[in-house]
Amino acid sequence: MLTFCLAHLVCNNINHVELIDFFDDFTNNFHSKKFRLETNASFCKFITIRFDLVQFPHLMGLEKLNIFGSHARENIRLIQKERITLKQIKKDDHFGEIKTRFTNYSFLEQIFYTPFVPDFVSITNMHPKRLGSTDLLFFRILNKRDMVCIGIAKDGNDYYVPTTLHVRKIPNDFQRLRRIRIIKKDWVLVRNNKNFGSSSNHSHPNN
Repeated sequence: MLTFCLAHLVCNNINHVELIDFFDDFTNNFHSKKFRLETNASFCKFITIRFDLVQFPHLMGLEKLNIFGSHARENIRLIQKERITLKQIKKDDHFGEIKTRFTNYSFLEQIFYTPFVPDFVSITNMHPKRLGSTDLLFFRILNKRDMVCIGIAKDGNDYYVPTTLHVRKIPNDFQRLRRIRIIKKDWVLVRNNKNFGSSSNHSHPNN
């Protein structure tokens, strides 16, 4: 049985959740928030990741489906109004290409809401398939055949933004890359002007 750990929902089967549940989780726990990392790498000593609702459709690979258009904001509107559901997109010919994004959505929570420290590497000069302009990659080995990845890229405004969430086959070139050590990670807290916390403090950010 698969277990999904959304901040507001725990279920044992993908048939027990809806697309709006994933959307609401991303809205409540990531949208408009910033997360900061401190690493041992000189080229990315401090990294701030900015989350926005418009990232959700691409992270989940919805643009690959025939039922969705190419405009993220229009897709968001359809999800919010529950005009498109998980039951519907399961019938899409391309759903098999993105199913593991839903079954591994909890990797977002593991990285950003728990003390778990994933493998972290730079892939700026690699340009691998399915990762586009991704600069840095978080990953975790799932089993003997698969790893789950979350990529981030610079957005031109001194921030990084999430670019992808998907599963890849192993072994692959990423496993041979030198790891970047994450020293600290925490949410940027706005209300009390606290900009950075210790690696052991992973409370929800105050907005």
